[in-house]
Amino acid sequence: MQDTKSLSWLQRLKDESWEAELLISAASIFAIFNSFTLLHNLVDFFIDQLPPSQYFYGYMISFGGYLAFGVLGAFFVIHFFLRAYWIGLVGLNSVFPDYSLKDSAYSEIYTKKMSDVLPKLPTTITVLDEICSVVFSAAFALLVMYAYTSVVSAILLLLYNISIEYAFSSILLYIFIAIGLFMAFGMFFALFANLKVNQGKERLQVLFFHSAMWGNKALMGPLYRYVLQITMIFGSNFKKRKSISFSVIAMLVVGVVFAMAQMFQSNVAYLLREEPKFDLTRTYAEHYRINNNDQRFILAPEIQSEIISKTAIKLFVPLFNHEIRQMKKNCLPFKQSTADIESLEPQERWTKALECYAGGVTVFVDNKVVSPDFTKHDHPITGQMGLFAFISLTELNHGSHQINITKSASSEEIKTAEIRFYFSPE
Repeated sequence: MQDTKSLSWLQRLKDESWEAELLISAASIFAIFNSFTLLHNLVDFFIDQLPPSQYFYGYMISFGGYLAFGVLGAFFVIHFFLRAYWIGLVGLNSVFPDYSLKDSAYSEIYTKKMSDVLPKLPTTITVLDEICSVVFSAAFALLVMYAYTSVVSAILLLLYNISIEYAFSSILLYIFIAIGLFMAFGMFFALFANLKVNQGKERLQVLFFHSAMWGNKALMGPLYRYVLQITMIFGSNFKKRKSISFSVIAMLVVGVVFAMAQMFQSNVAYLLREEPKFDLTRTYAEHYRINNNDQRFILAPEIQSEIISKTAIKLFVPLFNHEIRQMKKNCLPFKQSTADIESLEPQERWTKALECYAGGVTVFVDNKVVSPDFTKHDHPITGQMGLFAFISLTELNHGSHQINITKSASSEEIKTAEIRFYFSPE
């Protein structure tokens, strides 16, 4: 009797849950679409803080975050529309339970043939309800898998950069390598163990069980039981509910496409270029401030416009934080002890820092070196710290010219930019 009551309560909860599902989906869609701004900022943070040799790690962490939010967003959007469609079918079914031959506006033969081809209304309602009911659990599992891995990787990368000056930084590097090898081995071992010829081998399957348990503990932390619960329910019922599993896979593909579309709206492509190369036959919009009014992060030097009507160029050269650290590290005053630097008056210390930064930037106008009077400057739009200077054009003729900037944080990290402009004095 108690089991009957429990089942009745559970069925009633299931029947009434669609209202809560719609509200959760709507709220989640709004939150997720606004959360991509945080990921865009994370990409800019990696560009700013990491040395170019570690950009690939920043890219992989960002990629995992975009996958997590992209898949989750796609799942909730699809769920919202499927559940809305389901509500419409339920309402339709309450008025018209099935296809009618006698009351049809078409001929009986045509109606019969169409009704044989089209799915039955109760069947469609049942299938849609089943798909909508499992979307939340699948979305949760995928979110935890991607997000937890990204967060742990970001923490390890941060610890590595903090400890890079100390001997134990190599230990963290070995941990990175061990995690990568462990994940690769786990994937190959899972594929091998699930081959049909190996599914009856008890020792192999027991070993697969233990490796899967420890692997999930390491990769998903304290939530591993709940993620495994969801994935095992899907996997163990795959043959019985193939349509639902394939629907979730299709949503996953849509989520990956959605994540990629969001990635391309960020600066993530910059993380794939350890040594950015510029096509000297191309004009880049990012080199002109007039085009950067909506930018969150400036990646390259900029001047005010493609056409210069004044007798001076306003040049801004952004300095990333990892470049600032490297410049100070290689600059003579800062090679001295920290106590000597801290003992200086603030203005003298700031002046020496400016000299270090300016010493790493070389400017050419029409291939002739110039010596601009640089000052430290916060970009008025993005707030980034950089160097600012006026470049005099009084000796230039009317017409096309170019300005070249070489930024050397160290002998291994040199970036160049060529900016074309048209000088048309008033």
